[in-house]
Amino acid sequence: MRIRTDAVLDSSENWPSAKWVDPRTDPRPPYKGPDRPLACVESEVAELVLLCRTGRLYEVESWIASHKPLQLDPARRPRRGRPTTPLREALAAGNFDLARLLLCNGYRVDVEPYVPLDDALDSRRWDLVDLLLEWGVDPASAELDKIFATYERAVFERFRDAGVDLTAGDAMAAVLATATRNRPLYGYAKNHRESDPPIQRALDVGLGAAVREESDKAVSLCLWAGADPRRRVGEISEDPEEDAEGMTALERAVLQNRPDYLSKFRFDPDRDDIEALYGCARDLQALRALVSIRPPAEWARITARFIDRLAFSVRLKIRIASLTEVEGVFALGGRLGVLERHEKRSLRRLLLDLDEWDAQRLFRLLRQPENMDPESFMDLIAHEKLAARYGGWTRRAGIDRPLLTALVDRRGIPAKVKAMARARLAPRHRPMPTHTRVRDGERDLWLSREELYELVWSEPMTALATRFGISDNGLRKRCKAMSIPTPSRGYWEKVKRGHRVRKLPFPPTPGPDGTHPPSQGERG
Repeated sequence: MRIRTDAVLDSSENWPSAKWVDPRTDPRPPYKGPDRPLACVESEVAELVLLCRTGRLYEVESWIASHKPLQLDPARRPRRGRPTTPLREALAAGNFDLARLLLCNGYRVDVEPYVPLDDALDSRRWDLVDLLLEWGVDPASAELDKIFATYERAVFERFRDAGVDLTAGDAMAAVLATATRNRPLYGYAKNHRESDPPIQRALDVGLGAAVREESDKAVSLCLWAGADPRRRVGEISEDPEEDAEGMTALERAVLQNRPDYLSKFRFDPDRDDIEALYGCARDLQALRALVSIRPPAEWARITARFIDRLAFSVRLKIRIASLTEVEGVFALGGRLGVLERHEKRSLRRLLLDLDEWDAQRLFRLLRQPENMDPESFMDLIAHEKLAARYGGWTRRAGIDRPLLTALVDRRGIPAKVKAMARARLAPRHRPMPTHTRVRDGERDLWLSREELYELVWSEPMTALATRFGISDNGLRKRCKAMSIPTPSRGYWEKVKRGHRVRKLPFPPTPGPDGTHPPSQGERG
């Protein structure tokens, strides 16, 4: 890149008053001549644009000498589209002499619809960049991304020395977080971070953004350049005044479920606040990694957070959490204590929103004393709508006699919940049928208990079931419903071989309470 340090004096005494300035005299900027007229319509400069596009330098000189307009008045510019300009055509062609000819003859870059520096930076023509800056183009008009895309530290230094804030709008931070091939920029930031605090902040913000994007290479480069993973900073494009509310790169690594970054950041549980990291854990993998370092001082807040994520996922029908994760939290040592009112309401709603299988899984988890305080659990399930659901569950789901008894005996339980528990503790016995209907060939038979008893002990169940047109299992179920004993497996094989077998006695009809009346010997 050519950076001029000498000042060449104008060799033409009458240059300010001449009709046009010959660039070969190397006039000294800025332009001191009369203002050039601006065209009212685009057609007035269309020919000049064509001359610049084709590089016809001498005809451009004649155009300038005739004092014709060089540019279109911005107030007359079409609303739609942006027409090209003579200077842009010169820059696009990389014609240094033509660009200098326009500038030293009063071409106004302040009315250009384009940013000339951006075009020069895109083409990586450092002589054109020098020319534009020498002739008064505002260095701050250049797009920062264009400056960084040059991959030239000399360009970074040139614009910084010209007063351009390369960290404005977190442009540098955004490039540091993504453009891992721009090694010169990382080196530039490394060299200036101590003397320029905004550059240090750009490194820290870039590190946080790289962690969020899970760009391993960008994370490593930012750390190499001197980024601080323990400094709180905001997001890209946020005001630096909001940094105090931001996150450290350590916290963001846990939030992004990338605990492997902790070793890169040289995390030290004795020096760093591990409890703050627990507050950022949203995934089981990150939580498991933290627990392996040191278990949390308070599990209730962490456990409630994972349950809230599950409730949010179920409510909106999105897959950001699962019941398996909640089970994993409890397996690591998670526990719920006394629930706040809103937490209780949310957990009840979750038990109602989950499908039957998952609701029973969560119910069993919460009932275990090591997972939830028993008093809080009883307070949780003392709810009519919730009881209407778990009232029909079995012992396998966690509804057993001790729980039902506790609901009946506990004070403050709603009446309907107590009624459900009492009904489950003393279920009503269904009356036992005394006859059953079977089809024997073309006839319908009503068999009494005694008749069915004699039949099942007179021939095998399979033969009898075939005769009645039902399965042997269906026939056995009828016998069970009528309290009729049936031969055990292998009974008829023993009869066939002549072994002595025992025929179970016919039981009397049970009473209304489901118990058998005493036999004749017991009555005496």
